[in-house]
Amino acid sequence: MLKGPHTSATWGELLRTIGFAHSPGVLRIFSFIPFVGGIISFGASIWFLIAGVIGVRQALDVSTGRALVVCVVGWLVYLVIIMLISLLLVGVGGLF
Repeated sequence: MLKGPHTSATWGELLRTIGFAHSPGVLRIFSFIPFVGGIISFGASIWFLIAGVIGVRQALDVSTGRALVVCVVGWLVYLVIIMLISLLLVGVGGLF
């Protein structure tokens, strides 16, 4: 959908870069720690968003702005899916 004139990559290239970019998400294991768990989780999220933009930029040979748009669109889809799963498992009261 957001393909540029020189965009060319295989699924393997893209999956490798995105996989490496999301590796800081392992730090979310520590999110259960009181007071600092939320900070650690938030920091890991920002870290892998930035790494994801860099990975998409390199894998797809696009500009940083286009890579940022691709990552934000993907993040929004991810957010909607997580919210739908939460609604199914917990109910409306569990979201807030």
